Amino acid sequence: MSDNETPAGDTRKCPHCAEWIKSEAVVCRYCGRDVTPTVTADAEPQATDESETPEEAPTGKRKLWLIFVILGAIAILAAIITFSLTQDEKYEIEETDNNGCATGKSLVLEAIELEERAKEIEGKGGNTDFLREKIDGLRDEGERLYDEYC
Repeated sequence: MSDNETPAGDTRKCPHCAEWIKSEAVVCRYCGRDVTPTVTADAEPQATDESETPEEAPTGKRKLWLIFVILGAIAILAAIITFSLTQDEKYEIEETDNNGCATGKSLVLEAIELEERAKEIEGKGGNTDFLREKIDGLRDEGERLYDEYC
């Protein structure tokens, strides 16, 4: 069939790929994109389940995207929780620690490393307010120990 011919029956061209599809189609069978069904005046409206409307029923690609977003949020949350649990141990440094100089240096270095991670999270659109507070605390404690023992 050439582009100038129209196929018999109730069909129309897909607005995305220009292939002939049925007028009632909600997804193009050629390109897989969502299309708005064309309803003719003589067609009877069909009863639809409200949960299956095109606006509410995600397509396969949208479901996959939604799953990735949820998993990403869970991963970021888990990383922040793990970070906060492990960092509390760092503050339990005795004031009389003979190795306070080395501890202070390592806290400052860890704060610098976490600063780089925070920049990566911010680059992905994540919120790092809680992480920034921890970084500032690590840096302050590290500098205090370094100044006191070095």
